[in-house]
Amino acid sequence: MAKNQMALGPGTTAPSSVRMRHALRLVALYAPIPRPVTFIGNVGSGKSTLARRIHRIAGRAGRLVEVSSGELTETLFADTLFGHVAGAFTGATGTRKGAVELADGGTLLIDDLALMHLAAQASILRVLESRRFRPLGATEDRETSARFIFASTLDLDELVSTGALLPDLRSRLGEFIVDVPSLFERVNDILPLAHKIASDFLTEVRLEASVRFTDGCADALVGYGWPGNVRQLQGVVWRALVHAGLREGEIEVRASHLPDKMLGETEAPTQGSRKLSAELVAAVLAETGGNQSEAARKLDVHRNTIARYHRSRAG
Repeated sequence: MAKNQMALGPGTTAPSSVRMRHALRLVALYAPIPRPVTFIGNVGSGKSTLARRIHRIAGRAGRLVEVSSGELTETLFADTLFGHVAGAFTGATGTRKGAVELADGGTLLIDDLALMHLAAQASILRVLESRRFRPLGATEDRETSARFIFASTLDLDELVSTGALLPDLRSRLGEFIVDVPSLFERVNDILPLAHKIASDFLTEVRLEASVRFTDGCADALVGYGWPGNVRQLQGVVWRALVHAGLREGEIEVRASHLPDKMLGETEAPTQGSRKLSAELVAAVLAETGGNQSEAARKLDVHRNTIARYHRSRAG
């Protein structure tokens, strides 16, 4: 199994971000309750990862099935969700189980809620209310014990106001909501996550190795805005490991192993995707008596970001 200096992440050690810790507390609180949970957060922020965490904590006997609402078109949603029996339509020579039946006893994650057709929403609402569904061509309803989890990039009330979400379905999904913060809102989690991603990757390729991010590389990772969130970080770390050279022993990942577009964003102190003003950094440094580590903690940025600011002022 691969070794790593900081094999940390949401699935192993509590993150530094207050908002992420709160989200994980809600996940643990809601997991045993067999009611729908809705995750709201930007693309790539980790909504599906938290859904899998709920499934795991709940100890569901069945499988976790994931469906993107983009697949639930007006003509295909019934077959995708509920399946069909032989002879249901031309070409239906056999029986096909839909996502609801496949997730029986387990969990059904429906992603991209904003893309779900209203007819599909109405069908899902009926399942939530009755715990029953009917495959295409069947003559009788079937029961399901699937636990439903939804994911959305937009606030549910916003979806209702634009006509993209049925008010009745919004009511059913509004009981247990978890807001998932973007990566730029949890700056202190970036390096632990990067190490966890690296560790998992090395395990996947069956390589006995440890990873060390140089100061310059760490500064670039922390200073970047991460518009693609955790999913983008994952891709960047994978690429960096390959460029650093996969081998046994210690792998040193340098800033030069990162995409060029990331390096240009570290020329000035940043907090996520917005610039920190020199005045703010100076004020916090004064408040902490020049303690750069304490200033970084207060600003929720990496210490290297404060150190870089200090060097630029001294020069």
